[in-house]
Amino acid sequence: MVYMTRTYTKEVTPQGVMMLNQKLNQMKKNIFNKYVDKVCETYDMKKEDLFTKDKRTDFAGARHLLYYLSIESPMQIAQLRRYMKDNGYDISHSSIYHGYNKVTDLVKDDKQISKIVKNIQQECTD
Repeated sequence: MVYMTRTYTKEVTPQGVMMLNQKLNQMKKNIFNKYVDKVCETYDMKKEDLFTKDKRTDFAGARHLLYYLSIESPMQIAQLRRYMKDNGYDISHSSIYHGYNKVTDLVKDDKQISKIVKNIQQECTD
């Protein structure tokens, strides 16, 4: 297999590709976990509450923010679903997309929400 970047091309073994994918997956999972902590801190809630099947507005809003942050990181929805399931919350692709779209609209319309999102992104990616 050939691994190409802008600056070089390099032959990579299948084991090397697998190792690279594992590192990327771990990096994304770490970012997801940072986002979970920040969202819980922002909403003043426990991690367990974030991953319960409760449809209360504050819980759902917190999960929607988590979906938005994760997808913007960028993370594939399939990865996000897996991380959510690892924490005991099974969710469909369409539900994640719906929550992402709700926060996207809020970010466009509400400067305070936009500021919160930017602060969380900066804190978690620095």
